[in-house]
Amino acid sequence: MEKQLSQNFDEDALAFDGVEEPSTSDRFVSVLDESIEYAHKILEYYPVEVNSIQLLSSKSGRTKWLIDTDQGKMILKQAILPPERLLYISAAHAHLQDNGLPISRIIRTKGDGLCIGAGDHAFVLYEHCVGN
Repeated sequence: MEKQLSQNFDEDALAFDGVEEPSTSDRFVSVLDESIEYAHKILEYYPVEVNSIQLLSSKSGRTKWLIDTDQGKMILKQAILPPERLLYISAAHAHLQDNGLPISRIIRTKGDGLCIGAGDHAFVLYEHCVGN
């Protein structure tokens, strides 16, 4: 049986209900809450139990969250690029890891994929490592 390397993601499952226009001060909190809710939905595709999510950064088409799970801390990364490109990068990363390079481990999806594709962007989950 061939391993599945990527997993498609149903963006319709992430539709947020419309609400009245929030005040300027509430907009930041709303965007932050939506970002964390979005990350929660992505993490449903991974074999981890999420304890907490913290948005680390979101700039230049890349977003990173720190995820505290039942298996330790992890980093969820989103990049605006074709999922095929992130699949290539993730496969190269896994190859280097499998050949002894001491790098963060990629956490595979429940379907044994290396990453998740969603339209024009993709996600990958890594174990969190402290260092340079």
